Amino acid sequence: MSIPVRNRRGFSLTELLVVLAIMALITRMSFPRITALRDKNAVRAAKMQMTSYIATARAAAIRRSQPAQFYAVNNSAWATVGASGSRTSVTGTVRLSSRLVSVTPTNDSILFDARGLPSNLSGTKVFHFTLNNLTDSVCVSRMGMISRFC
Repeated sequence: MSIPVRNRRGFSLTELLVVLAIMALITRMSFPRITALRDKNAVRAAKMQMTSYIATARAAAIRRSQPAQFYAVNNSAWATVGASGSRTSVTGTVRLSSRLVSVTPTNDSILFDARGLPSNLSGTKVFHFTLNNLTDSVCVSRMGMISRFC
């Protein structure tokens, strides 16, 4: 004699709860790694943006044979080119604080002459980027060379 097999469709409540509990455990275990990865990427993005703006200011000075200036003020960065009275912007303003990254020094600038050499640096200028426990830096030498690894 055989036992009748009923058509069973879907999952029972117990099975769904077990799957949800396993998913919650895996998510909770991976959250710190995801947060660390997000912070690392934010610092890297801020560093690359700042490097790009410094290089753009230097290139604009060489290309136009006019002085150019890179500004870093209150976690914002931008670059201009031209004589003191008639500077025009060559980049937009980026707010690094929107990425939650802090930059030191907080109020500084680099003035490039028409040859692309910094005229206001007596030594290497270092910009530090910090978010939580992560730090990174960008260096600009007295010769105008930009190094992403200091």
